[in-house]
Parts: sequence; structure tokens; C-alpha cells
Amino acid sequence: MTEENKDEPVVSERCYDGERIFMEEVMVQIKDGELTLPLKKVDQKGLVSFSVSEDVPSGRSDILGMSYISPSGRIFVGEKRCKSCGGKEYFIDSDTLVCNGCFVAYDLETRDELEGPAASDGYLPKKIEYELIKGQIVIDLDQF
Repeated sequence: MTEENKDEPVVSERCYDGERIFMEEVMVQIKDGELTLPLKKVDQKGLVSFSVSEDVPSGRSDILGMSYISPSGRIFVGEKRCKSCGGKEYFIDSDTLVCNGCFVAYDLETRDELEGPAASDGYLPKKIEYELIKGQIVIDLDQF
């Protein structure tokens, strides 16, 4: 996937109205400084989390990430540590992403803060860049 079309929908649109979806941990592969996450799992579950507890090239051993599909079919990949409260779990409630610790809520599509104790976009989950290669979300581990 090239840089210019990363914000294009890659899976079918969906409606989360009235739904509550909790994170589901998925297995990832680490190889040659990259983390690989199957797009199919994210598409099926809607919201997934992943963690790496082994040493990786960046020197970190506490990588915590998440990925979800926006209502328009776009992929979001980011860190799953809440900057407001330190929480490590989120859930989808209708069309919002909600921290399970402090309940700050973000719009799934725009990632704009909707409500909660955080006062600025400095509290948004950090977005992680990725490439989509043969049905796999590929992430450079140096971003974590």
C-alpha cells in the first residue's frame, strides 16, 4: 500500500451503532525488525490488541498495540496505552473508541476526542504507520 492511499478504505464499511466490542488479543509475528498482524483478524473482530514481551530491535520489551477498522473501512493501528490514565484496554461503543480506565472517548473515524478528562489531542492513542502487504499489516518496530 503506498503512502498516498493509506487513508483509503481497505475493507467493507461497517456500522457499530448499538454495539459494544471489547478488545481481543491476537498473535503477531516478529521478524527482521517488523511486526506482522493479519488484516483478516482485525476485519473479523473489529478491534484487536497485540503485545510483544520479548526483546526487539528497538530495545523495548513492552510493546502494546491495537488495531481497529473504522466505520468507513479504514485501518487504524496505534499504541494501546492511554496517555490520560495509563489504561491498557479500550472498547468500541457504537462509533466511539473508549478507554476502559478513564472512559475518555474518541470518534472511531476522525479520532477526535468526544468526551472525557483529557483536555487536548495530546492524549490520543499514538498512531502507528504501517504497510499493507498481501493481507498482512506490517509495522516497523522502531515506531514503538
